[in-house]
Amino acid sequence: MSSKAQSKTQIRQRINALREEALAYDLARYKNAPLKIRDHFLDYFSFPEPQIFGGYVPLQQEADCMPLLRAGATLGHKTALPRSDQLTKGLTFHLWEEGDTLGEGPYLLREPAPEAMVVTPRVLIIPLVAFNDAGYRLGKGKGYYDRYLEGQRKTQEILAIGYAFEFQLVPDLPVEPFDQKLDFVVTENKVWKFS
Repeated sequence: MSSKAQSKTQIRQRINALREEALAYDLARYKNAPLKIRDHFLDYFSFPEPQIFGGYVPLQQEADCMPLLRAGATLGHKTALPRSDQLTKGLTFHLWEEGDTLGEGPYLLREPAPEAMVVTPRVLIIPLVAFNDAGYRLGKGKGYYDRYLEGQRKTQEILAIGYAFEFQLVPDLPVEPFDQKLDFVVTENKVWKFS
């Protein structure tokens, strides 16, 4: 294992411990944080035309973007959730509405049905384990979002927005050539903009 990979593994362990601690010792604040993140997002971003928001179903105490997706739907935006393909290590996004059934995909992820319409979101809300003040994120280590962003950015503009708790900021995050930079990260405290 390279030193960067080892460092990333250690950061994942550290952040996961912080999330467990927050859940155990400050439950009310932890549970209310996604609503504050949603409010910061809605206050900061305005879209003159309806958009497709690519979101995710939270896993392992990730910042929950579902309140934002619900709010976006009331404002006329559509929602898409990812399906992952273990063979190609790729993501596709499928239209999803509140009440649609979600199945279980790889890594215990909840996914839309495979027959749901495939779409290409221009606003992508991305989970993360950690981020730095330059706009790079650390995910779970499989590279799905980095590959998706790299591919989409070759053909269209896409707004990549990390969704996180402020304690997931890690100044010493190692960055590798394949890591894709985010445009923004929204936390319960602020909106981070990266040029």
